[in-house]
Amino acid sequence: MNSKVLVIVAVAVVAVAAIAGIALALGGGGGSDPDPPGPGPGPEPEPPFPVDPIPEGYVLKDGKLSRTDGASTSWHIFDQLHTYMTSSTYGIMSVYTGYDEDGTTVELEPGRYTVKEGGNEFPVTVEGEIHRHVEWQWSVDGVDYSVSVSFDMDALEYLAEHTDSKERNDIIGRSYNFKYLPYSVVLSDATSSIASQLASEYARIGGSVSDRQDFADFIAGFVQLNIAYPPTVIGHTGEYDYYVWGSEEYWCSPMETLYYMIGDCDDNAALICALYEELGYETAIAGKSGHAFSGVALDSFEERSDEELKRAGFKQNDFCMAPGIVTVMGDELVFGDTVYYAVDSLPFKSTESRPVGYISGGVDCVSTPEKKVSTWNGPAGFYELLDERSLLRMVALGEPVGEPIVVERLRI
Repeated sequence: MNSKVLVIVAVAVVAVAAIAGIALALGGGGGSDPDPPGPGPGPEPEPPFPVDPIPEGYVLKDGKLSRTDGASTSWHIFDQLHTYMTSSTYGIMSVYTGYDEDGTTVELEPGRYTVKEGGNEFPVTVEGEIHRHVEWQWSVDGVDYSVSVSFDMDALEYLAEHTDSKERNDIIGRSYNFKYLPYSVVLSDATSSIASQLASEYARIGGSVSDRQDFADFIAGFVQLNIAYPPTVIGHTGEYDYYVWGSEEYWCSPMETLYYMIGDCDDNAALICALYEELGYETAIAGKSGHAFSGVALDSFEERSDEELKRAGFKQNDFCMAPGIVTVMGDELVFGDTVYYAVDSLPFKSTESRPVGYISGGVDCVSTPEKKVSTWNGPAGFYELLDERSLLRMVALGEPVGEPIVVERLRI
């Protein structure tokens, strides 16, 4: 291309650019003003649980606490999330009081601690993920398979839920009436992760998640076979929450049960309900004299054989199916249309899972529209997890007579 052509092309380009600029300035060409610059990054979101500032003279990095001068010293560490009791190598139980450690640094897992050093005492919150892994055996069509689940809990989210749970127990602790059991069913990232893995593992070993009864057995089996029952503390027989919580009764949220991997019947029932809900089942949490369990709605039900029930410690007359209690209005129970099959929250003899549809005592141990079964925890029966809920009704157990108990299913 010769120089004259280059000059002509250059002039044309400049002219086109000038015309386009004039058109934009006059609002022509269908264009619009460029968007004004957006706001800058907003403030950092508040953490779910406040992180304690480390006092002057100390440094915390990657879970390692030390003095800024690097001096070796004596530390006393009290883990605020430790069980109330602790067991020695020889099985002797005592109240947990923390531990001592000498050195320049102490390593702390994610959680919250009270630290004493050199006459100073201060709280330490360690951020990070709390890891859990469980493995168990499950049989499909007579073949035994190894299955496993791994999950994480954010330490700050756990501390926030633990604080909320203690407040709920402070409120309901004056009665522990069965009608307040639904407040314990709190969903979380951990229950969501476990539910997803349970579906994947069940399909991997040849099960079908569309067989809602068999899959419901598998879900309950995860809890029955992997959550340890609390050890009995001498002098506190029957107080099954004393080992973990130091109290006669405490209704855990699923996240708390998963943290300790320890739970009694009401704790396990809430966890089973949470997993059912994560996996699309209609579910209820239930109570009868001396026991809490779960309920699940199924489109169809196949009775288990006498042999299967014998292995699980049941008989055919332990079959239990009843409509759920939607509201409590004074002394009256209001039932819904959904029918629930009983799901025991505990294994048989610690090693055998228990199938959906059965509970010791059968349907006679729960309230139905035809009869009310009373216990010292209030009416026995299946308490539905309603869609419209409000924790405000819990305040001082002060809901007016004649108004329904309305509870909120929480997700943290």
